[in-house]
Amino acid sequence: MTGSSLRRAGASILAGTLGTALFLSLFGYWGLVHDTRLYALQALAWLHPQLRQDLYLRFGSQDDYTLFSAFFTPLIQVLGLEGAALTLCLLSLLALFTATAYLLTRLTGAAGSLGGTFTAPLAGTLAVAMLPVVYSAMSIFHVAEPFATPRPLAAALGLLTIAWALERRWLPAALAAIAALLVHPLMAWPAVVLALWVGLRPRLAMMVTLLGALALILAAWAGAPILERLFQVMDPEWQAMTRAMAPYLWAATWDASDWNTAGVALLAPVVTAVALAGEGHGRTGRLFVGNNTRVDHHHSGATAHPLRQVGGYPKLALAASLLGATGLLATVLLGDGFNNLLSLQLQPWRALWLSHWLGVAGLGLVFIRALRIRDPADLSAVLGLAGAELLITGSGALILVVTLAVILVQRRVPRHCPSPNTRYLSPTTTRLLLGMMVAIFALGLGLNLQGVGLSADLGGLLLQQSAVVVLLATAGWLVARFVKTPRVRRVALAAGLVLIGVLVGTGVQRSLLLARGIGHGDDLPPPRLVDLPLRPGSILWEGTPLTLWYQWHHPSYMHTLQLTGSVFSREKLMAAQARIAHLEAVLGPLDLMNRETVSLDLPPPDQDQIARLCADPELAGIYYAGKHEMPWTTAGAGDEAVDGAWAGDEAGDEAETGSGNRPGGEAEAAAVAVAKAPGGGAVTLRNSKGVVMGILALCPGGAQPTAAPPGG
Repeated sequence: MTGSSLRRAGASILAGTLGTALFLSLFGYWGLVHDTRLYALQALAWLHPQLRQDLYLRFGSQDDYTLFSAFFTPLIQVLGLEGAALTLCLLSLLALFTATAYLLTRLTGAAGSLGGTFTAPLAGTLAVAMLPVVYSAMSIFHVAEPFATPRPLAAALGLLTIAWALERRWLPAALAAIAALLVHPLMAWPAVVLALWVGLRPRLAMMVTLLGALALILAAWAGAPILERLFQVMDPEWQAMTRAMAPYLWAATWDASDWNTAGVALLAPVVTAVALAGEGHGRTGRLFVGNNTRVDHHHSGATAHPLRQVGGYPKLALAASLLGATGLLATVLLGDGFNNLLSLQLQPWRALWLSHWLGVAGLGLVFIRALRIRDPADLSAVLGLAGAELLITGSGALILVVTLAVILVQRRVPRHCPSPNTRYLSPTTTRLLLGMMVAIFALGLGLNLQGVGLSADLGGLLLQQSAVVVLLATAGWLVARFVKTPRVRRVALAAGLVLIGVLVGTGVQRSLLLARGIGHGDDLPPPRLVDLPLRPGSILWEGTPLTLWYQWHHPSYMHTLQLTGSVFSREKLMAAQARIAHLEAVLGPLDLMNRETVSLDLPPPDQDQIARLCADPELAGIYYAGKHEMPWTTAGAGDEAVDGAWAGDEAGDEAETGSGNRPGGEAEAAAVAVAKAPGGGAVTLRNSKGVVMGILALCPGGAQPTAAPPGG
């Protein structure tokens, strides 16, 4: 590796580290939430095979398409579940921001510096760390996520693929592409396609694209695994259930805010590309032309200029926008138009992540040039892009259209030396246009600051916290630009450091609050304190099944969380439908398919309902949260605590003790205990403070609960 390559790698790692620190200080670490819950279940299933009987895993899952568990599982063995999730989150974010800085360094070179280490690549990396980059309807998915999933890691590998393709280093580019596809194919394929588009000559890239499309069609026609779905259609029943669980897969279900988000993702790279590819007219009277040259009004000769801020960015950004538009069009035509199975599973709208990410990263590049040459068009681009991101779901797309028009109007200057009669925009017009862009930015900033700390929604919280950093950065720039008194500058610097410290502190505090106890769900005892020899099957768990998965390592019977990724498995949806029908036949309408809450909110059971529910051989037990009052358990009021964590019902213990003396053994005794004995066949679950958390009723067919030995 040459000296320049080492310097580039070192600068990228530094920028990536700063970007990761900024991101975590803003948004914190969210713990075992969102899709981390499912990836954690997949990883735990390799350590506890009984979990593979869970509804989510039984008919296939996302684990069939990713090697993420190969990293997650060994880390769980070493660090525990929560430690492993935190470690993977940190490493994935560091890889993502470092890869972003490396790609931007490749596009801008070592120039673009304002002095010291504040370079264009660093500014671009901090921009994507500060402004949340969303790429899906309903703001479900962000490129940088404050929890552990394979998506940020796959995005990092994809960005490295593009960077190495631009350098014509095809072997490392191919290895990075393969790794990205193995980690998360849905995030990887847009980066692989874009790498081919920008790494090859245009004619060769077009030929490779057409040949690749033809090869895909022929492979699908020949019945190749997965690709054969190109000629399959999702049947109406499967479609209805999937649309209830994941409506964002169909563009027809998107509302105005979703289309605004998509519009920002498509237009952001266009705005930055137009701003950077155009001629920057600054107050010094110089025009910056092309990539590396400048033209002076008084000198016709062109000389090299150190600010190589354009590089290959415009070409890359426009190609990413075109790819995102193509993916969105494929979603509308194939997904909405024909319910094509491969299109719905491949989710071509995911190409928007790359378009949006590069667009926001380009904001940092434009910001650097705006500070260097003070071009009104560059400043308009910065204000418009920042305002659109802050108002992304409201009028973000419209703001970028206006921004693009303002840039084009301000760039109405000749490409060569102007003649004495050349007419530019008047100072008044320039001020009016800039005033309009400032008003847009201020509106977005004000609306986001208005809700700081009041929303726990991921997208809303990210934008609000980002608005604080935007405000701090704006104030810092104003102080640096206009304040000349050393004492005032020192006071402003101290105030800024205090505010940043408060921001970091709140981010850490928020992380601890969100992570603390997440893996313990209902705060129930861990497996070492309780031994439940249930009959084979799963447990109907009132509330989220996290405790059941993470602490008890037992499969869950039915929860909407288990239906994530239902577009990939019709069998899972049909099994879920049968289980829902069984529950509703006994408990009444539950409307589980259209419910987004994490609690089933089951009505209080009685002995007859327990017996009818247990008629399903897939069901081993039924857990009801402590908020439910069950009179049939009052006979066990004399429960005896075991290790201060849980208590077995005395009637149930007696049934177990006498089971060996009755005809039929343990199964018959359990049946009698559940069906007839008040409180029999039930375990009262308490937390470490002795507070009752719920009742676990055991289905017939297995032994009754027994206490673990002291210290076991």
